[in-house]
Amino acid sequence: TDKIDDWNWIDAIQMATLNAAECFHLRTLGALAPGYQADFFLTDDLTSLPIYDVFVKGQQVVSQQKLVTDLFPKATENPLLAELPDMSAAPLTKTSFQLPVNGLAKIIEVIPNSLITKQVLATVPTEDQLFMPSIEEDFLKIAVVERHHATGNIGLGIVKGFQLQTGALATSVSHDSHNIVVVGTNDEDMLSAVNRLLETGGGMIVVNQQQEIQRLPLAIGGLMSTLGYQE
Repeated sequence: TDKIDDWNWIDAIQMATLNAAECFHLRTLGALAPGYQADFFLTDDLTSLPIYDVFVKGQQVVSQQKLVTDLFPKATENPLLAELPDMSAAPLTKTSFQLPVNGLAKIIEVIPNSLITKQVLATVPTEDQLFMPSIEEDFLKIAVVERHHATGNIGLGIVKGFQLQTGALATSVSHDSHNIVVVGTNDEDMLSAVNRLLETGGGMIVVNQQQEIQRLPLAIGGLMSTLGYQE
């Protein structure tokens, strides 16, 4: 907007550095002064902000826009990652994702590119009073599987908006509790997807006809990879 042209760029930088550090009581960050951690970069233009040299804790890590040190040692060299803990979830069965429905059901409707969802009431397909996903109506099953304390807790629901035609998707990254969330067109693929993540320490997976199509391993807590940042 036009108002941006009137900004003092020094104030803008202060808002992103010192003000933020003071807000969150990060007492050694946000400024260059005695007692502060020497994290800073060098530039010659406060408008386009090209970054030439970067220092982290007083050590130069970028010189003339080239990385001059290894900030990311291989995970295999880290003794803390030698034995990663398993995911702690209660065993699942073929009935774990059965969802009884009687009459109208509450539907979670996904809004594209939004964290906000809608609640919709609809009559959904059933068989023996159990919800049956419908590709035609885009009614899929969603489940949240507790995976920290093996409580056996599973939240079940119906979701619209994924437009998934076959198979299932699952992930152990789900803010803020980071349980396993799975969406699928059938219980068998959902079960295969969750079990595979439990076996491999978490991550993100695509399953179809009980076969793994693609998987991103995230062995550190089911949230981070042991691979280098390039991979």
